[in-house]
Amino acid sequence: GDYGDLRTLYSEGKNIDTTFEDIYVDSEDFIFALDTARGRVFQYDQNSNLISVFGGIGDQMGTFALPGAVCGYGERIYVLDETKNSITVFEPTDYVRNIRKALLLDSECDYSQAVKYWEQVYQANSNCSLALSGLGKAAYENGEIAKAMNYFRLADDRTNYDIAYTAYRTQFIREHFVLIAAVVIVLVIAVILLLNYAKKKEKRDE
Repeated sequence: GDYGDLRTLYSEGKNIDTTFEDIYVDSEDFIFALDTARGRVFQYDQNSNLISVFGGIGDQMGTFALPGAVCGYGERIYVLDETKNSITVFEPTDYVRNIRKALLLDSECDYSQAVKYWEQVYQANSNCSLALSGLGKAAYENGEIAKAMNYFRLADDRTNYDIAYTAYRTQFIREHFVLIAAVVIVLVIAVILLLNYAKKKEKRDE
């Protein structure tokens, strides 16, 4: 997959691309990768889905001159700045906390509990693909297949969309089996009658 910034930055006559120099994995297996080229920290979940990006190169609070290392304790993340001789401490926002809680519940297949956190994430950011996919899993578990398909489509989650589509198709056939069977029988009878009519007409023409 693609990690770090998807676009290369052009500055002062040269291209600056993501350069990961340090990595930290917390107690819940969330990954923090330090990009020293742009001074940013990328947070990924256990499946390498991007959760958040913070930091940057600059002089204001929360940015760095030359970041050198990243580590953490509890929910706090510490970034060492080799030029400023400082350590900056970061704490997650409620938005990120909700994503992490929902992802952990999803990993345990507890979609009914995860949905309340995904709903809060969705309210804050309706374009969050992780939230859309999480809401889709909850809807699927609740038997709302069409609703789940819509969430998976919006999240561009093709794997789960295919699973939901297969379930929807099977459900549709079961619910409408009598009607489908009746239509097939009528069509077969119609074809047989047309063939008999064609044969009789051919004999008359001879």
